[in-house]
Amino acid sequence: IMVTGAVHHYLIGQGIRTDANLIIETGLARDSHQIAVLIGFGATCVYPYLAYDVIDDLVATGELLGDPIQARVNFRKGLD
Repeated sequence: IMVTGAVHHYLIGQGIRTDANLIIETGLARDSHQIAVLIGFGATCVYPYLAYDVIDDLVATGELLGDPIQARVNFRKGLD
């Protein structure tokens, strides 16, 4: 999070923040609050790959019922 904030403020200082997107690929963000914090620190987009991997694993082991793609869609809808 600190790196995202530092990059965000550096780009502002250079006057080029509006010309750049910060796309964060992270295994740490797993819920809506954590995603919101990253966006609050200047992230344009967050890809929580570990959360998606966990969803896939839960479906594969039968701990979560349903289609893994639909489970990802539901997770994303919850974040939105």
